Amino acid sequence: MFHVETYKLHIAAMAMVEMYVMGENNVHLTMLTYKF
Repeated sequence: MFHVETYKLHIAAMAMVEMYVMGENNVHLTMLTYKF
C-alpha cells in the first residue's frame, strides 16, 4: 500500500511540474499547492 501511495504522490508532483512549466496555469498551481 505504501508503494501505491508513493507512486500517486510522484504522479501528482509530475503534474505540478508540468503545470508550472506550461505557465498558463500559474493560479491553478498556487491553489493546488495550497490544498496540499
